[in-house]
This record gives sequence, structure tokens and C-alpha cells, in this order.
Amino acid sequence: MGWIGVVVLEAGDTNAMARLMALNNKAEQDAIHEYTETLSALDAVKENYKGAERVLVQGIINSIKEIISDELNHAQKLTNYYKLLTGITPAKD
Repeated sequence: MGWIGVVVLEAGDTNAMARLMALNNKAEQDAIHEYTETLSALDAVKENYKGAERVLVQGIINSIKEIISDELNHAQKLTNYYKLLTGITPAKD
């Protein structure tokens, strides 16, 4: 038996594993939200910068977009694991 976050894992407990996938997926979604807030803030001020500083801000924006892309990939993988563990799939409608 092992503790991870608020989920207790025991061998063969697929429900606990599914809860862990959901918990980690929530963390990925929260990170995406925070990075999106950061993007909004940077987009709002980037016009105030000129030259090398503006290039730096744009580089940060591009990097954050790449980080968000990675977080989306992680969330998708965790969703796929959740579906495998529970047999629950998204509605078709």
C-alpha cells in the first residue's frame, strides 16, 4: 500500500489508480490555467517594450506556449489512462 497525494494505492485497486489519474489531470489543467493567465498578462504589456526587451518578452511568450502544449499532452495521456482504468469514455454528442 502507498500514499500518493490523497489517494491510497493498493495492488489491483483500479478505482484508486483512476482517482490518482484524475487528481494529476486536475493539476495539469490548473497549470494550463495559470500559464494562460501569464500569457494574457504578457500579451497586455509586450507592446510597451522595444528592441531586445520586446524580443525577450516574445521569446518568453513562445516558451510558455510550448509549456502549455506539453501540459495539454500530459493531460491527454492522463485522460487516456483514466479511460483505460474505468472504461468510461467521453459522450459522442
